[in-house]
This record gives sequence, C-alpha cells and structure tokens, in this order.
Amino acid sequence: EKNTTLILGLTWTLILHYELGLAGSHDELLDWVRGCISHYPYPIAVSSSRAAWTKDFADGRILITLLHAML
Repeated sequence: EKNTTLILGLTWTLILHYELGLAGSHDELLDWVRGCISHYPYPIAVSSSRAAWTKDFADGRILITLLHAML
C-alpha cells in the first residue's frame, strides 16, 4: 500500500529488536548507529540521550542513511 511510515517503523523495530540483543543497551546502539553513518559526507547528528529515538530519528534521514550503509 506504499505506507512509508509503516515501512520505516517496521524496519526500525526490526533493527531495535535484533541489534539491542547484540548491543546490550540503547547507548551502545546509538554508538553503533553513529559509527555506521559517520563516514557520510553530510553531517547527521545523533544525540547521546534517549530523546534521540524520537527527536533525531523523526525525519527519517538517519534511518535512510543507516539502511544505505547496510547495503
């Protein structure tokens, strides 16, 4: 149905589910995200707080960059 919000939400839920088990904490997962997207030429900030999950990921740029890094 091309519901991008639902697709992005499902993708991020899968990342959280599988990666939190490996990373162990939200802070470690945020560090992992920062490491994955750090080499991109445009700056994308990921804050160090739990607010990052709602504030920093709200527009989808981090998620798209992270998915691109995994390809």
